[in-house]
Amino acid sequence: MAIIFKSGTIEPDSLLDLHDVQGGVVKVYARFGMFKGRYVCFRVNKSNAGRRFVLLMSSLITTAAPWKTAVPDATTNIAFTYQGLRSLRVPVNTLHGFSDEFSMGMRARRDILGDTGPSSSIHWDPIWQSAFDDQAVHIMILINGKSLEAVEQRYQAVLNAVRDANQKEQQPDGVKLLSGHCDDQRDDLDYQEASLIYKDGKPTRKEHFGYTDGISDTFFKGTRSDPSLVIGGGKPTGGDPTTIAGWAPLETGEFIFGHKDEAFEYPAAPAPPMFSRNGTYLVYRKHHQRHWPQSFPVAGAMVRRSRCFPQRIRRTSLPQSWRSPQRMPGLETPRLPTKRELRNWL
Repeated sequence: MAIIFKSGTIEPDSLLDLHDVQGGVVKVYARFGMFKGRYVCFRVNKSNAGRRFVLLMSSLITTAAPWKTAVPDATTNIAFTYQGLRSLRVPVNTLHGFSDEFSMGMRARRDILGDTGPSSSIHWDPIWQSAFDDQAVHIMILINGKSLEAVEQRYQAVLNAVRDANQKEQQPDGVKLLSGHCDDQRDDLDYQEASLIYKDGKPTRKEHFGYTDGISDTFFKGTRSDPSLVIGGGKPTGGDPTTIAGWAPLETGEFIFGHKDEAFEYPAAPAPPMFSRNGTYLVYRKHHQRHWPQSFPVAGAMVRRSRCFPQRIRRTSLPQSWRSPQRMPGLETPRLPTKRELRNWL
């Protein structure tokens, strides 16, 4: 199968098995009307119950395969920390095949990453402040939905999977729901809510500083997405940047493990092959934005609350942020900004 671009070139799909890739890696769920989200964390106290839970969750996981019928009301994806993989008794030789950054975790690397001062880990949500005790996060479930009702329904399905796993393995706390997420009033929530910003009851493309979000919507080979999305989401070819001919898809291996990257190389991978193909790393960072006085509306400081996860017990290189000319703040239509618009923005 191939995608034919208007430039006349044929871009192979890199044999990417979309049924073996999680939907959150390829699909931008907001494009399908899923403007609500919920992130739920668990700890695996007993490996048997943990494995049973993962098995039960497999029927709920949303893949990257195209939806043949109607778009679902909610999606579900799963991610694991290094300690989570250990708790599931993944072989040591496999664990040693993962990168040091993933093995250490973001909390252990906080000084390297600049998470100091107001961004220090002591300011993170309680759930992320401990890496090794009985509150350490092992599994994260990511839910996206068209409405709060759809998200809640899927959330209850996940909790049912936890109860079923614990009951079948006769281990009441084999898999434990962790609390400690923060909002403006509490710091003991069972999950982290997420949502697009709404104005007058309608979702917007703006983030909290008023800019249009979406600079990380990259386009790489094998996604079988709308070819026009390569504009601003791929790599420049030197052609007209307002057309498909001016862009080319990025190599799949830049984002999905087990495929060639831009250097036409296969990065080192853990064994066996099920851990070294069609997965990726997921970095979860919670940002708290503090605005300065009204006379300085653009200036601000940022407190980062964070943690690192891989997606689907597999790995690949972390997707980079690519600034798309279609998504410059203030541009609501997919077009290249004029020189004047770009100069005023800068």
